[in-house]
Amino acid sequence: MPSTLQLAIVLAMVLSPPAFLAQERAQQTAGQRDVADFYERTGHRAVWVDDQGRPTGAAWTVLARLRAAHEDGLDVDDYRGTTLEFEATALEQGIARASADAAAFDVGLTTSALKFLRELHLGRVDPRALGFHLDHAVEPHDFPALLQSATVDHSFEKIVAGLRPQFMQ
Repeated sequence: MPSTLQLAIVLAMVLSPPAFLAQERAQQTAGQRDVADFYERTGHRAVWVDDQGRPTGAAWTVLARLRAAHEDGLDVDDYRGTTLEFEATALEQGIARASADAAAFDVGLTTSALKFLRELHLGRVDPRALGFHLDHAVEPHDFPALLQSATVDHSFEKIVAGLRPQFMQ
């Protein structure tokens, strides 16, 4: 069984690359920056697994929402729901026991949940990538903070409801 300290060390190693990779870190995508920001806020602690390395109730809630992404017009496969559920089941049943397995699941679920929240609210395609030059306000949502809040007060579904587009897509 992985200890909390072991998980924190693995998460820190995954999320905090050595200094010689600083230039690569500066070129990270918004999604990668969101994941790093999320774990910085949590002190590099695993949030989706308990002290025994098993998925928490909050993890299962997020997995259920990812499996239902089609209800919001999103592609379920974009969020690795099947793979993550397989990993969660392996952790739950004790098939996967290494700290690295629990850490990989935790980071994977965080990455998918943040991607889901971002794409649910902003869409999947950046208009600038298609050549549109739109003047618009800076996105006011702090997706890592919203997800962290959801892990604390078990409000993932409420946050999802608040990020859905107001008008039919």
